[in-house]
Amino acid sequence: MSKVDSIVNTKEGEPIALGTELGNKTFEKFFEEVFIPELKKSNLGRDNIFVQGLEDVLVTDSVTGLKYLAKSLTINMLPSSENERVLLGQYRNDFNKLAGHSISIGR
Repeated sequence: MSKVDSIVNTKEGEPIALGTELGNKTFEKFFEEVFIPELKKSNLGRDNIFVQGLEDVLVTDSVTGLKYLAKSLTINMLPSSENERVLLGQYRNDFNKLAGHSISIGR
């Protein structure tokens, strides 16, 4: 059983139906618990400040008021200082470096 199967309780090779509540939650859980940690350890993500900057942050659902952890950058996306603008630019550049690459998630 792969890491993904054990987390999302799907059968190996079974597609995740995005657009459904279960499918969306399954994909989110896979992305946050498997893909991002594997990407951070990979050669591609190890020196990438965007990837390394993704951290667990406490979020409050605006509809239910429930709190949960989500992956996010811990910077202001509407920078007010030159330092914040430079950092946001570095995050954007490193995010763009991810295009066209793939990583292998082991079993």
